[in-house]
Amino acid sequence: MSENFRKIKKKYLTVAIIASCVLGACLGVALTCALAVVLKTCGVNLHWAVYIPIALVLAAGAGLLFFLILRPDDKRIAKKLDRDFALKQKVQTMVEFANAEGDMHVLQREQTDEALGEVAKKRVDLKWLLKFAFIPVIALAMLFAGIFVPAKKTTGGYEEPPPYTITELHAKALESLIEDVDKKSSLEEGLKGLIVLDLNVLLDMLREAELQDEMETAVIGTVGNIDRLVAETNSYLIIGGVFAEDDALKSFSEAGINAVVDYKNYKSLTSMKRVEEREADAEERITSVLNGWKKTFLAEYKPKAEGAEAGTPLQAEEAAAKLRGFAAAL
Repeated sequence: MSENFRKIKKKYLTVAIIASCVLGACLGVALTCALAVVLKTCGVNLHWAVYIPIALVLAAGAGLLFFLILRPDDKRIAKKLDRDFALKQKVQTMVEFANAEGDMHVLQREQTDEALGEVAKKRVDLKWLLKFAFIPVIALAMLFAGIFVPAKKTTGGYEEPPPYTITELHAKALESLIEDVDKKSSLEEGLKGLIVLDLNVLLDMLREAELQDEMETAVIGTVGNIDRLVAETNSYLIIGGVFAEDDALKSFSEAGINAVVDYKNYKSLTSMKRVEEREADAEERITSVLNGWKKTFLAEYKPKAEGAEAGTPLQAEEAAAKLRGFAAAL
């Protein structure tokens, strides 16, 4: 192969290496910034240093790919030289018969090498690289997008629970409740002692709690435990049984028992919100049931008007006395 052709090939190889590095770096930056935009859109905000090794790997891979595309070989260079410098396929012939022997082939190579002498002194035409100009433009656009696109705020991630400190007012209210249960409640002594113990433990836990979650867990646990203790006594069945002894108060007994059972079977206490829902819903349901009994009771025990027929229900005073008797029996 002629010496001038080697010089020209070396120039094209240098251009291919430089172009591959530049285009590979641009494409690597573009792909990395595109990845950053996608992650930010999904709510993932990584430190900028994490993207450096990603960009280097992508740039190296893209650069190698571009070099394989742009790498000059003898036939491609010969075809380009013949086309650009109107050498009438002399260079392609020289390349095709580079190893051929004979005076004609030697003479042809010498003449072509002489023609390439002037070409070797010229700069390599880089117009063919313009078709790759869009890559740096895209890289620049993606760079700005990757930097300035804000990360999407997520709501599904972990959030630090708010702090909690029991107020003096709440502490005094709980202390008052403990005192009322201990001294004024008509519960059985054993049950009363257990409930007072649970409430004292709750007060200690609330004083030590530092987060809202800790407070809610302590309250829910105590409410659930007291609920189970009270349920085991079946006190509502005892009360209902006392009232049911009188035929006229059976409706009241059934209303009370049904209301308590409805309350207890409503929902399990698994969250503070569930406790509040249960309280509101149970209050509405129990009130509805008891209001129905109230209407019936008032109708049955309506005070007898003067001159009314015999056999009407009890007088109001008699009804009140009867209810007081049932209350005393409890």
